[in-house]
Amino acid sequence: MTSSWIKQKEAYYELLSSINQNITSANQAASHLGIETRVMPYPLFKEQVDQIEEIRSYFKEVNMSTEQMTNEAILTLSLKHFHQFIVGLKTDT
Repeated sequence: MTSSWIKQKEAYYELLSSINQNITSANQAASHLGIETRVMPYPLFKEQVDQIEEIRSYFKEVNMSTEQMTNEAILTLSLKHFHQFIVGLKTDT
């Protein structure tokens, strides 16, 4: 590995750290102002990005609106359905 690559990688991780600090500050401000929405930092692996793209492709096939095809909308819908699945498991036992 070249020293240039190492420096670029270090800069990348510094950028992520800065983003996380900004998210923390934004969430603290939201809490102070009584805003219920929170920003979540979620780094995704390639497999997860591919899964989102596959879902987005399906949504296009069934003519869903572009607002329902954003990363945020797809992750929100996925979390909602997974939560329903977990709640269903709890009530079945």
